[in-house]
Amino acid sequence: LYMLGDYLEAIKEYRSFLKIPGINDISMKQSAYYNIAYAYFEMKDWIQAIQSFRTYTQQASLADQRKVADAYARIGDCYYTKDKPDFEKSAINYKEALSYKEDNQDRVLYSLAKVYGFLPNRRTDKINTLLEIINNHSTSSYVIPSIFDVAISYKNEGNYPKALDYFNQIVNDYPNNILVKDALIEIADIKYKQKKYEASESFFRRVLNEFSLDDATCKRATQGLIDIFKATQRKSEISSL
Repeated sequence: LYMLGDYLEAIKEYRSFLKIPGINDISMKQSAYYNIAYAYFEMKDWIQAIQSFRTYTQQASLADQRKVADAYARIGDCYYTKDKPDFEKSAINYKEALSYKEDNQDRVLYSLAKVYGFLPNRRTDKINTLLEIINNHSTSSYVIPSIFDVAISYKNEGNYPKALDYFNQIVNDYPNNILVKDALIEIADIKYKQKKYEASESFFRRVLNEFSLDDATCKRATQGLIDIFKATQRKSEISSL
């Protein structure tokens, strides 16, 4: 039933199984609690999922440390995703998941970094968490997004040299990645903020040339050029865009 997506019926079956007296197979009982939690998770019933994953983690003699780590990570996901997110509790559970040093550390680290982004005075923690992915999980699919997010974090705190280093890393090392266009836009914007208008214009025009079929990206680049023309007293050139 679970595999068929009939999660409510699956939960009923698992609960019925758990009520059978004299069940001696501890691992099967543990799996039942774990699967109940995942059924609620798949239904996006975050409160019940949190309670159910918590029930699973409180079982005695849990042998599958991978599942325990995953349960804590999913509790973190639930606190992050529910209608009124609790980022502090989300971070606590992500860190608990990481303490088991099991699979998917990169995914949990990236989720933790996102949570830090919503917490006050945790920008350094966010950057350090992203750098851990970049430095220690080089084959992860989260590496390039982490590089971009590190760059954005440095840009937001006004550390333009470091921000440029990471944006340029995406452009130079991953030229075919979807984030290249965004990195170029950010580079151009930093140059604009530094009043390096010629360099900024060059990057915005590069975006227009290389991503001419991407309307949203071209709109951003065009607005960037308009801002440059206004700042450099070249308003007459706006009509040419």
